[in-house]
Amino acid sequence: MLVHPDKCHLPQAAEAFKLVMKAAEHIATADGNVPPEDLDSADGPKWWQVWDETPAETEKKRKRTEEDSDVQERILKQCSSLSTEDLQKRVAVMQHSVLRPSEGSLEGSLSMLQRQTLLRNARHLLAVRLSAHDAEASLRSQPEASAGGFL
Repeated sequence: MLVHPDKCHLPQAAEAFKLVMKAAEHIATADGNVPPEDLDSADGPKWWQVWDETPAETEKKRKRTEEDSDVQERILKQCSSLSTEDLQKRVAVMQHSVLRPSEGSLEGSLSMLQRQTLLRNARHLLAVRLSAHDAEASLRSQPEASAGGFL
């Protein structure tokens, strides 16, 4: 800041800096907004969000985030109930829909970032299924040990 006492060597700099900080605190705490010390917290709102959003917009965004989470959960539950082959097809469709979601689909209501996250989770589910399938197949292909002794 230009009036910070460490940067400005004018005699009134310290007093001006205190006034600026007091004004900033007053603005940030007016109308129930977040205090200045919370503006830079990792999980709290950022200063531009606090200043730009009304409480109604903040509530609308919170509800939208909850709805999007519900949509993602629903899609992943659907994916977990699919067979491995159907899951492979579904992942291919999801991969295509990251950039071009089909109209009216559940994925179409999500942002691109949310679609990417959903695809990543579905791919992980598919990878787990395929590795379990491969492990099962390798166990079946091994000859059974002869009963009753050492080789």
